[in-house]
This record gives sequence, C-alpha cells and structure tokens, in this order.
Amino acid sequence: MKKLSLFVLLIAAILASCSSDDDAPSGISEANLIGEWKFTAASENGTPETLDECDLQDVYEFKAGGSLVNTFYNSNVTIADGQTTIICEGPNTDEFSWSLSGDQLTFTYGDAVTEIETLTIVLLNSTTLTTEYTEEENGEVYVYTETYTKL
Repeated sequence: MKKLSLFVLLIAAILASCSSDDDAPSGISEANLIGEWKFTAASENGTPETLDECDLQDVYEFKAGGSLVNTFYNSNVTIADGQTTIICEGPNTDEFSWSLSGDQLTFTYGDAVTEIETLTIVLLNSTTLTTEYTEEENGEVYVYTETYTKL
C-alpha cells in the first residue's frame, strides 16, 4: 500500500508540474509579423467601435528589417438632406520603422520630431493580429484594442 501511495503521489507531482501552456508556442515573432495586415476591428474600453469603409481599407505591410508601410484612406463625410455620404480619399501611405521585443511592438516615426508608440500584442497567429494600447487623457484611462487580418 505504501508503494502505491508513493507512486500516486509521484504521478500527481509530475502532472502538477506540467502545464499545457509549456509546449504551446507563443506565435509572437518577427517572422509571423512579416506580411500585409488589413484593419478589421477596434474597441475602446471593451466597446466595439464602428469602422467606416475607409477605415476597413487600411493595410499595414511589415517588412523584414524593420520597415513598415501603412496604406490608408481618409474619410470625407458629407451630410446633405439627411443623407450621409462617405468618400474615401487616397490611397495615402506612411512609412516608418518597427521593432519587436517579447510581446511589445514599437513603432518609430516622425519627420521633425521622432515619435515612438508601443503596443502590446495580445494575439498573433497565421491569420490574426490583435494589439492593445493604453492612453490617459484628463485623468481617464482608455484601453484601445485593434484587430488585423493577414492578407
């Protein structure tokens, strides 16, 4: 009986020390970021934001070596006789650099003044990139989440 109890205790200790997460790759790597990602969803403090047809055309192309090209369209909204019309103006492009450290994705851009923005990667797999960042304004904290689909 003592041997059986010791065996059960040993098995329980082995199982408790193993985690199903240990073998799962994080997926967050520079190689997985390379490619084109289309903007598909956004939320502020957990509340989904409404994206117009221009927003949904935004594409981020991550290139090897740390360069990034953002192709986007500006929304020109007009309201006449109760009708709202959205005209997408563009395409426009911005180029800047990116780097990855763990789950922290950093963008560096700006002409006259260098600006740095860091996002946390919440999810990165072969089809989906989800990022999150926090801003504080007038003592209020806002958490923004953005989702992209790989093209």
